[in-house]
Amino acid sequence: IAAVGDSFLFGFGVSVEDSLPETLENDLAESYPGTKWEVLNFGVTGYHLIDNRITIQEKALRFAPDLIILGYVLNDPQVEPVWPLAAHFAETRWWQHSNLLRGVAQLKNESRVRRSGEGDYIRYLHTDPEVWNQAANAIQDIGRIAKTEKVPILLVLFPLLPEADADWSSYPYTDLHRQVEQEAKNSGMMMLDLTPSLTVHSPADLRLSDRDGHLNEKGNRIAAQSIRMFL
Repeated sequence: IAAVGDSFLFGFGVSVEDSLPETLENDLAESYPGTKWEVLNFGVTGYHLIDNRITIQEKALRFAPDLIILGYVLNDPQVEPVWPLAAHFAETRWWQHSNLLRGVAQLKNESRVRRSGEGDYIRYLHTDPEVWNQAANAIQDIGRIAKTEKVPILLVLFPLLPEADADWSSYPYTDLHRQVEQEAKNSGMMMLDLTPSLTVHSPADLRLSDRDGHLNEKGNRIAAQSIRMFL
C-alpha cells in the first residue's frame, strides 16, 4: 500500500511507530494473521494535490502498490508555496521582486477570499472557481493514472479538528466534505471520510496539542483502524 499525502498522513508530531501508515501496517498484520502487509509512507508536510499527483506518478508507482491511499485535508487545494519547503523550491516570479506588486497581489488575494469564501480561507479554496478547478483537475488526473495502472485508490478525508476547548457541533465544512467526495467518486476513487470515526471523541483527545491541530497518537490509531475496517 502506498500512502500519499501531506503532514496529516505523514504523521507530523508523532513518532514513526505512531504515524498512520505504520499503525495501519501493524493493524492489518494483527487483524489477518499469516499475511504480510507493507504500507509505504510517501507523505510530505506541506504537499498539496498537485504535489501528490506527481508523487504517485514518479515515486509510488515504482513500487507496484496493490492500493494507493490518498490523504486529503481541506487545505490541499492551495497551490501557493506557503510552507518553507515549497517556498524554497518555488521559482520566483518577475513581479515578486517588487514590494509594491507583492502588496497588490496580497490585497487581491484577500479580496478573493472575502468574495469567494466569505472571509474563510478553507471555504475559499473550495468555492473559488480558479482554485477549485485546479484541485478537481488534479483529482481527475490521479484517478486516470490509477485507472491506467490498474491500481485501486482510496481517498481518505481528514476533517480539520476544532480547537481543544470546542466540540464538533459547529463544524462548518460538512458541505465541503460532500463536494470532495463527489469529485473523488466521479474520478473512480473509493472514498472514506474520517469524520464519523473522529467526532465520537472530543477534539482535545485527538489534537497534538492545544496549539497544533494535527492528530496525536490516538487520532492516528483511530484513522488507521477506520481505514482497515473500510478495506
